[in-house]
Amino acid sequence: MSKLRLEVIDDAPCSTRGAAATGAAPEAAAGTPRLSPPHLARLLGPKEPTAADCNQDDANEAATAAARAAAAEFAGTAPEGARCYICLEGGPGLVRGCACRGTAGYAHVGCLAAHARSAHTFARWQACGLCKNAYQGATAMALATAAWATYVSAPEHDDRRLSAQVELAGQLLAAGRFAEARPKLEAGLQTCARVGDDARALVVTANLALSYHLEGRAEDALQLTRAVFREQRRLRGPRHPETLLAASNLAGLLLSRGNAAEALGLLREARRNASGLARDSDVRLRLTYNIAHALCATGNHGEAEALAEENLILQNRVYGAAHPNAAAALELVGHVRAGLAAQAA
Repeated sequence: MSKLRLEVIDDAPCSTRGAAATGAAPEAAAGTPRLSPPHLARLLGPKEPTAADCNQDDANEAATAAARAAAAEFAGTAPEGARCYICLEGGPGLVRGCACRGTAGYAHVGCLAAHARSAHTFARWQACGLCKNAYQGATAMALATAAWATYVSAPEHDDRRLSAQVELAGQLLAAGRFAEARPKLEAGLQTCARVGDDARALVVTANLALSYHLEGRAEDALQLTRAVFREQRRLRGPRHPETLLAASNLAGLLLSRGNAAEALGLLREARRNASGLARDSDVRLRLTYNIAHALCATGNHGEAEALAEENLILQNRVYGAAHPNAAAALELVGHVRAGLAAQAA
């Protein structure tokens, strides 16, 4: 059964995944409550960092284990002639996990981590230096744990440390390791409150809400996601990619609670606001996928089929048929067609 996608929000700027017409953020309406880091921190109660939050040995051990897991997952999958694009060596231990194709994009986790440490942007920990697409699965987890091991002992106000903390929590959540993800998300939110990082606090809160949803805390998840959407719209405007992703996640939670009409309305509005983005941008693709799913839920299978097929073509073009996004798009087409067949019976 195909599922509407609830997205783990990346800490990387969405503008790197498709040109955007973001527009200026509107002025806050009088009396609009602000979802600031201190306000969010009060939802969780006071918390100071503990030794368990920043143990270098534990971080190193986790990074080593994740690197081995990634290498094991990709063992024997690299095509003949594939070499690490950084050290130019072949042999065992090559991983990929991006949208590169053929022999391109393969590398050793250690080489990727060393390359990321020397880069001027944290985004190199998150996205391939060749195809520029985000890493997925075991490769993303290996790099997230390596980033945390690199910066865990840095001062709390070091932006790279907070980025690594947020990235690791998000990857744990994406991997379904909810029991590990939630405490790290809560700790990350408290860090945002202490250092006054409003923008990253919203990223953490969006992922914390997703964690609550997956743990069965539906009402808490919905309240937090509504708050994030309101604040992103207030701070960044309705056409900013972060606002559009927040709308998509809110629609997903609404649909999971049976409110398909509100979810579809929210998604249609978001798609109109995304008209300044390229059709094959990451945000537009996510919205198209979710609108098709919501249309199915409201019985509009004909309109859903056209969108699902368009989404599949674009996902294959951007990521390749072997990518998880393309696989999900193919599953959605099957789901829509099954609904059409059932409707015609």
